[in-house]
Amino acid sequence: MKKYLLALGLICSGSSYAEPWVFDVAPYMWGTSLSGNVSLAHRNIRVSESFFDLLKYLDFGGMLWLDAHKDRVGFFFDGFYTKLSTSRDVRSTVVSVLSTMTIDSAGVYYRLLGDPDVGFSLTPYLAARYTATKTDVSVSRFDVGLKEHWTNAVIGTRVNYNFNPYFNLDGRADYGQGYRSSGYNLILLAGYQSPNHFKRTRFFLGYRYLHQNYGHNEGLNLYRWKMDIYGPVAGFRMRF
Repeated sequence: MKKYLLALGLICSGSSYAEPWVFDVAPYMWGTSLSGNVSLAHRNIRVSESFFDLLKYLDFGGMLWLDAHKDRVGFFFDGFYTKLSTSRDVRSTVVSVLSTMTIDSAGVYYRLLGDPDVGFSLTPYLAARYTATKTDVSVSRFDVGLKEHWTNAVIGTRVNYNFNPYFNLDGRADYGQGYRSSGYNLILLAGYQSPNHFKRTRFFLGYRYLHQNYGHNEGLNLYRWKMDIYGPVAGFRMRF
């Protein structure tokens, strides 16, 4: 029995050192459009803004994907932040609006089938997705602010297929549930890695669709956010 345990320990020890840690850093751009409803008290506000509509008010936007994996196990972080502002003169009164949105996800995954660099691979993951919205309205000397945030526990899977060492398709789908919120997320990316230049960099282009449903309270204290956030994705991944 001791011999078997010793052999098993040697195998596990060897496998743990056989594969080094691999780190991916991927800055990207998600050209988001918004479509849905925001309810405040008894008033429902219909939102329908294209990427080009939002671009006119964009002050800052930052998106970053971080990944660390060793053999089949890995961890990831996906950060998204935008800041929008506008100012208008309404009946000789200046009305200013400042709005920020944060969508951060972090989780762990395990490659169940295949090899992510050769052919087909299937990788389930567990994560948490945090969303925060903040809107400040300034009218003359009066300021009104609205802050909301929520977190969903997320379960999903990632499917990757490499046609060859240079071209691949990467699809992800997940569902999230929280105390007062739910949502689902769909991503499809096509990637290309040059055989001659930037050999540790993969460029990708695709599309992302995120549906969110959050709400609390009733009557005059009612707040509900039911929104589709969607648009093209473009970026590059550097591997270390």
